[in-house]
Amino acid sequence: MVSCNAVGPDAGGNYYFGHSMIVSPIAHKLAQARGTEEVAFAELDPDPIKFITYGTPSPMIFDHLRDRNLAAYQNILTPRTAASSRRADRNASRRLAPPRS
Repeated sequence: MVSCNAVGPDAGGNYYFGHSMIVSPIAHKLAQARGTEEVAFAELDPDPIKFITYGTPSPMIFDHLRDRNLAAYQNILTPRTAASSRRADRNASRRLAPPRS
């Protein structure tokens, strides 16, 4: 995972502290930038989830795609209809609208 963050103030007066980082799928921090402008880089492992966690010889035997239970998501993974799409758009516009005074 690569997480980027800006550094310094923006036009709105917000200040960003940087500290962008690169993290492996097993939560090992591979690289982290400081609070200045810089480029962070890391050498990536071609088989990043070979082991359960960093530094242990225990192999990863769980296959995330093969072992998933699709029946558990049956009510969530339904096709989106035009009506539900319009309803979602309407709810999103309400959340983004400025509060009424």
